Amino acid sequence: MKRLLLPLLFLLPFCLLRAASRTWSTQLKVSTQEQFDALDGNIKEALRRGSTDITVILNAGTYYFGQKHVNLSSANYPKASITIQGNGATLVAKDLGKARDWQDGCFDPQTCASVERWSTLTQTSDTVQVVDQRSGLCRLRLPNARRGQQQTHCDGQYLNLTMSYDSKVYPIQRRDRQYVYFTVSDLHWSTGGHYWSVNHDVQYAGTKPRFRTLGPEAPASGVRFCQASTCFCLSHSALKAFTLRGVSFCCNNGTEPLLVADSFSSDQLLIEQCAFQGIRGLVIKLSYTPNALIQKCTFTGCYASGIESHSGCRRTRVLDCTFRNHGLGMQQNFGIICRGEDFEVSRNTFRNFTYSAIGVGVWYGNDTHGPCTGTVSSNDISFDQDYYDHYLEHTLMDGGAIYTWTKCDDVTIRSNRINRYRGVKDYRGIFCDDGTRNVTLENNVVSNIGGGAYCIDLRWVDHVTQHVKDHNTGCRMSGNQVDGPVRFETSRPN
Repeated sequence: MKRLLLPLLFLLPFCLLRAASRTWSTQLKVSTQEQFDALDGNIKEALRRGSTDITVILNAGTYYFGQKHVNLSSANYPKASITIQGNGATLVAKDLGKARDWQDGCFDPQTCASVERWSTLTQTSDTVQVVDQRSGLCRLRLPNARRGQQQTHCDGQYLNLTMSYDSKVYPIQRRDRQYVYFTVSDLHWSTGGHYWSVNHDVQYAGTKPRFRTLGPEAPASGVRFCQASTCFCLSHSALKAFTLRGVSFCCNNGTEPLLVADSFSSDQLLIEQCAFQGIRGLVIKLSYTPNALIQKCTFTGCYASGIESHSGCRRTRVLDCTFRNHGLGMQQNFGIICRGEDFEVSRNTFRNFTYSAIGVGVWYGNDTHGPCTGTVSSNDISFDQDYYDHYLEHTLMDGGAIYTWTKCDDVTIRSNRINRYRGVKDYRGIFCDDGTRNVTLENNVVSNIGGGAYCIDLRWVDHVTQHVKDHNTGCRMSGNQVDGPVRFETSRPN
């Protein structure tokens, strides 16, 4: 008996070690809405049972997600990997039944395509008139093409008024044959500029207001409104890896990001070969999350920014993605914003956008929460000719195809191609704004920036001095090819 037990005791540690290192795989297949509704619970159950390799197969079809449909907040399974694989699957926010406000996206369930609710942006020939200062009632004279369309009941309709690099949305009260009336909750008089806040564009750039309206609440027959904003949430959690691959997303509500990773710890967060169409809010938001790789994804007709990687992130990489017609919400939106440490934004394509393709750095009024370092390289940025010709219908002011904020620690912008870009006023090819520091610009090709605007602009801004003492320092420029003016102020200009 002793002779039998001794070899077994000798082998026992090796057996335990092998058992401990063995992975337990779980595969979850989704082919029906019921299975998709149960997905969050099934993933969590597999994690609780000790599965370390979970694969979800989303088979071809359309599935409707609720708010935080897969919510892995506070999940702490550092040895577990989760892969969501789409095999022709499209995810759409669940139907709201009716519109609540202007942020609700809508889609055609037959084609699973986003439906635009806003009219075309229209240039006016007059300023906004304040009818009643106390209530904030204002009116705007309708262009000739829109006069005579009398409508007295406009419940659920809104007016979107451009404001330099931004725009604001106000509820419409009524219309008559010449004016549209709307209420402004933040109406104020600028004593310095001597103008009402609703006429900011006139004061800033001598440009009359531009506006668009939201159509009636009752849309075309069969169109549905979106209820949920966020589909996947990874917040204050830890996994070995999380992969989202080959999934299409169409339309959501614009109040929160579609995909969120906040304080998410992993060896790799991978989002690849996904398609995002008609997303109303921010598409992907990363905060305090390391090792994110977003590659070979497409962003089409999205209303807010595509990707935001904020301070506290490390080694964020955005590679080989395509952005087309983004920023439809007419806000200060970007295809990609990167802050944090050691980021890389490379080989992406941008076609047609409201404000900016790429933004890096931290605004001078914000705390940095760590270094801002990285590279922006070999990106292709341009407007289609028709979009360029009709820029007043699409673009804002005071932006740049590539834009940098004040606080950068070591950022290199190299070998990017910017061609055929313009905005309404004060736009640049590469815009180093508000006293940008520690940025190197090299071997970029910038051409056809409309209206004789700066191809490259590093400007001195006096008021930044009270926030950042070393602004406009550490910047270098070499080997760039431009066909227009350049301003590069590393000290106060005479």
